[in-house]
Amino acid sequence: FTLVFRGREMSHKEMGDKMLRRIAEDLSNVGSVEKAISFEGRFMIMIMAPGAAKQPAKEQAANPEQKRETSQPAAESTKEGSDAETKIE
Repeated sequence: FTLVFRGREMSHKEMGDKMLRRIAEDLSNVGSVEKAISFEGRFMIMIMAPGAAKQPAKEQAANPEQKRETSQPAAESTKEGSDAETKIE
């Protein structure tokens, strides 16, 4: 993404920075920032690459733990059921 500042717009660089940060945040689920925001002359530049960002990978790593946690109570309930059967006999 490239923003071009003209005339008096040069005095409002913070607005361009805010805009590019919002774009990066809004597109974080479909891409990641490859080159951070930089200001070169009249141009403010940010480069994004397609692909998942690093944050969803962390969420995926957390999901197997959640699956294990949900499977453990099921295993415990079968153990309790087998204990109950042995107590009845």
